[in-house]
Amino acid sequence: MKPRESVGRLERSRSKWGWAFVAPGLVFFSVFSFYPMINAIWTSFFNKRLLSLKAPAFIGLQNYVRVLGSEDFWNSVR
Repeated sequence: MKPRESVGRLERSRSKWGWAFVAPGLVFFSVFSFYPMINAIWTSFFNKRLLSLKAPAFIGLQNYVRVLGSEDFWNSVR
């Protein structure tokens, strides 16, 4: 029974070291892929001007309504 317990400890130790080496890569990937996507979706609900110092105004789904109602958008989809 003792050898089996030591193998379990060794496997757990290796697993912890594996996660220790993989975790920074996962954090890096998450920050640089998911954050921009979430930020883009969040920003799409505001009327934001790049050169304006005013706070952006919340407009809800108005940007989506404008894009989906645009003939140019539907021509580009075709």
